[in-house]
Amino acid sequence: KRRGRKEVWMLKIDDRTFYLKRRWASLWTFTRAFIRGGTLGFWGFNEWRNLMRVIALGIPTMTPVAAGARWRKGIHEAFLMTEAIENACPLDEFFRNHFHPPLTPDQIQRKRQIILMVADIVRKLHTCGLYHQDLFVYHMVVRETDDGRCQVYLFDLDRLVHPIFPWRSRIKDLAKLFLSCYYHAPLSATDRLRFYRAYIGRNHYTEQDIKLWYRVWRKARWVEQHDPQFRNVVKRLPTWQFTSKR
Repeated sequence: KRRGRKEVWMLKIDDRTFYLKRRWASLWTFTRAFIRGGTLGFWGFNEWRNLMRVIALGIPTMTPVAAGARWRKGIHEAFLMTEAIENACPLDEFFRNHFHPPLTPDQIQRKRQIILMVADIVRKLHTCGLYHQDLFVYHMVVRETDDGRCQVYLFDLDRLVHPIFPWRSRIKDLAKLFLSCYYHAPLSATDRLRFYRAYIGRNHYTEQDIKLWYRVWRKARWVEQHDPQFRNVVKRLPTWQFTSKR
C-alpha cells in the first residue's frame, strides 16, 4: 500500500508475517513541519521508541523488529519493521461484522467488554501524558484468543506525543475516536456513554466533564468538515444537543 511518500509492505518469512513501513521526506518537509509547530511524525526510530513506551505501559500493540533512518542526497529515508498480529481484524470492521442488530445477550456482553478495553487503552495513554494524535477507530485491531475472548491492540504510533500542554491533544484524540466510531462502527449513544464513564473512571459527571465533552463534540465537527475522508458523507454529525455552562 502506498500513499504519497509513504508505503507499507507485507512480508512473509518462514511462515511468519511482518509489516515494513517506509517513508521519504525532503528537508523542506521537515522545515515546514517545525514551522507549523509540530513534527513530521514517522522518523523510523521515533516510532520504535513510541512502541517501547506503549509496551512498557502494558498496552497491547505490534512488536517492533527493526528500524533505521538516514539522510541521502537531501532526502530523509526511514523504515520500521513490525511483527504482524495474526488473525486480527480492524476494530471498525469487527464491530460491523459481529454486532449488527439485533444482538444476542452474548454479543452484547462481548461488545461491552471491547468498549471497556478501548477505554482502558485510551485512559492509560492519557494518564501517562501520551497522546496518539491520530486515534481513529481503524487504528486498532481485535484478535480473538483460543478461549473465545477478545484482545484489542493499538498501532500506528508514529505521531505519539508527550506535550507540555495536553488539553488540546486530549480533545483531539477523543474527537477523532468519537467521530470515526460515529461513521465506521455501529455504536449507540449508550455505548459512547459507557466508554466515557470507563475513560473518566466514575459514574457521575462534573461540570468539567460536560465542558470537555462539549469541546470534543465541537472538535469532531471541525475534523468532519476538514478531513477529506468525511467530506462526501451523507449523514452528518448532529449539532451539540445540550447547553454548556461556560
